[in-house]
Amino acid sequence: MKKIFVVAGIAVFSVLTTGVAMAAGAVTTPSFQLPEGLDANGDGAVTRAEYRAFFDRQFNNMDTNRNGKITKKEFIAGIQRQIKNIPQPPASTH
Repeated sequence: MKKIFVVAGIAVFSVLTTGVAMAAGAVTTPSFQLPEGLDANGDGAVTRAEYRAFFDRQFNNMDTNRNGKITKKEFIAGIQRQIKNIPQPPASTH
């Protein structure tokens, strides 16, 4: 059950951070963008293997002590790292 919660949380976070980046002007295309790295081969579709590989990478990035589990502390730290990596729009010169 906890594993499902973590995967769902990561999925929601990935979609939300894409939306935040779009709102911040970092993504110029007004259409929906897949999270970077999800469509590994760039064909515009996500296979089951690409989906699993993407979330395996997300899990591994959050499991900092490599024990096969993500604690609440690791999860929050992972989210914070991802938020810091959202590109910021250029400063306005007006």
